[in-house]
Amino acid sequence: MICLDGADGRMLDQYSTDGSLPNLTALRLKGTARPLTAPRGSTDDALWASFQYTLKVGEHGRYSNITPQRNDRLGMAHESEELPAFWDHLSQEGLQVAVLDVPKCPAPRPLNGIHLVDWLTHGEYFQSPQGFPHSLVDEVLQKFGRRSAHPCDYLELQIDRKEPDRIVTRMMLEISMKRTAGLHYLNSKSWDLFCIAFSQLHCINHKFWDFDSIPPIDQLKIRNKPIFEVLQGIDEAVGAFILAAGPEAECIVLAPTDFEINGSLQHLVPAIIARINTRLSKQFGRPARLHWPFGRRILRRIGRRRLDDWWGDPGTWPCTILPFSDNALAVRVAATGKRRLFRDSASTPPQSDLLDAIEKELLDLRGDSDGQPAIESITRLSLSQRGPRANNLPDLLVHYRSGYFPSAVRSPGIGRVAVQSPAWRKGNHRDGGFIVASGQESEGQLHSVQTMSDIGRLAQDVLFRDRMRLGQPADAKSVAV
Repeated sequence: MICLDGADGRMLDQYSTDGSLPNLTALRLKGTARPLTAPRGSTDDALWASFQYTLKVGEHGRYSNITPQRNDRLGMAHESEELPAFWDHLSQEGLQVAVLDVPKCPAPRPLNGIHLVDWLTHGEYFQSPQGFPHSLVDEVLQKFGRRSAHPCDYLELQIDRKEPDRIVTRMMLEISMKRTAGLHYLNSKSWDLFCIAFSQLHCINHKFWDFDSIPPIDQLKIRNKPIFEVLQGIDEAVGAFILAAGPEAECIVLAPTDFEINGSLQHLVPAIIARINTRLSKQFGRPARLHWPFGRRILRRIGRRRLDDWWGDPGTWPCTILPFSDNALAVRVAATGKRRLFRDSASTPPQSDLLDAIEKELLDLRGDSDGQPAIESITRLSLSQRGPRANNLPDLLVHYRSGYFPSAVRSPGIGRVAVQSPAWRKGNHRDGGFIVASGQESEGQLHSVQTMSDIGRLAQDVLFRDRMRLGQPADAKSVAV
């Protein structure tokens, strides 16, 4: 199983259909493929949690890397997750599993095999790589090398003529390191599940994605060479792993998202929310004060030093900003008489008329210079999702328009808000994704896969059906890549 973190599902689909990615095309010709779906605004954190735990976002509760915790503070989402991954279930049944650098994993647990976390990933959860057994990390670092610092961030640094070449060189080195290490461990044992992830397109697409539709591969090579070169390098790595796995292996390659031109109002959001709070508190009452740590962190990131000039009253509800990606705003809305950030399954939801009023204020926002709507759509995530952790999801997820970075907005309710837009990163994730599978069992069951939460179940079903078909006990060895 090969996971392509940060790849665009539409690009993989098109280029595996027209032959532009020869190794992915060859796999598709032997098997079958289909697009993946996800709720609008799903982050890669949420989708990788769904993949690992085979659960939807309302069931596992991770919508971002930082979420409200039971102590009513913001903390890393994985720290409160005690859910087993699908490879834990396989290990408990006696199967041999190898999981290398799947993104957004909690700390590895003991299992029947090896698990490496945060070696060459994007957006690590830990300050240094983690592994099981503990000796795995030292072995990987000594044999295959260490990663260097990330070359991209939420806010773009100035791009000079040499920067694309430097970034591509670094990403190609990481692909080579991952390919060499992965093939070493793949060939070291007859694994039942071998799962490896490549994250180099994640950084490249954030930094260089600037088109609305997928161009022919020749145009991509000319217009956006960094994406072309890294995509080509990953396709070559896919071919190497499929060849090493052998003709009898069940092979699955997947990408969790599509990509789009980024768009953001996050530089304007703290002032917008402060004014909405002031306006709606008069109508709905003024609940107790609550600190807004994320809003202050946004402002520090974009370089503002004097916050109180336009912050308003950051401690009053009805709205509190929750951590999220730069292409959407996540909002916690006050429930009547409540002031907690964290909500369990028994918590009171916010009033529908308050949600309606906040949505109206946000949808009324227009660009100051062009009069265009600043907000594309709004999702009521905590109400639309189902599961024991759905209540703790953001109440409103506010989606910004692709390619839109206004420095000022206005509305009849809150007036004009102006803050110079920083240079946000060019590309960002959007709902989508792609999966291609080859093998007697995988092909037959791919029709049941629609979302990332279905893929782990597919892997379990493939392995257990394969054992039954061959009349082998659960701990018999074969390879699933």
